[in-house]
Amino acid sequence: MLPTLFRRGDFGDLLDRIFDSPLESERGRGFYPRVDIHEDKDNVYVEADLAGLEQKDIKVEVDEDNVLKLSGEREYKQEDENKNYYRVERQYGHFERSFALGQNVEAGGAKAEFKNGELRLTIPKKADKKPRTIEIK
Repeated sequence: MLPTLFRRGDFGDLLDRIFDSPLESERGRGFYPRVDIHEDKDNVYVEADLAGLEQKDIKVEVDEDNVLKLSGEREYKQEDENKNYYRVERQYGHFERSFALGQNVEAGGAKAEFKNGELRLTIPKKADKKPRTIEIK
C-alpha cells in the first residue's frame, strides 16, 4: 500500500510517465530529471538529480493545493563549433515536474539544499490533530 503522500493513484502516475516520458527529451522538450520521494513520521523528502545545473537555474514552488513544482533549464553549451560529435546523450533544455504532496504537509516550513548536483527538499508534516475533549458540566 502506498503512503498517504501519493493520492493520485496508479492511473495518474501512468499518465505522468506517458506524457513526461524521457523519450520526449529526444524530440526537443527538454530533459526529465529523476526524482525520489519518501517520508518518515515527521517529514516528506524529495531528492532530484540535477547534475550540470547551478542553483540559479532551479526553481522550487509549492502552490496552495500543496503541489510541488520543480522547474529549471540546462543550457546547451557549444564551446567549439568545429567539434564533430559522434553521439550526444546528455539532455538539455527546460524541465518541469509536479508532485501532489497531500494535505498533511506544512509547505511553509520546507527547506531545500543543492549540493553536488542533487536537490534535497525536506518538507515537515503537520502535527497529528487530536480531538479536543469538551468538559461536560
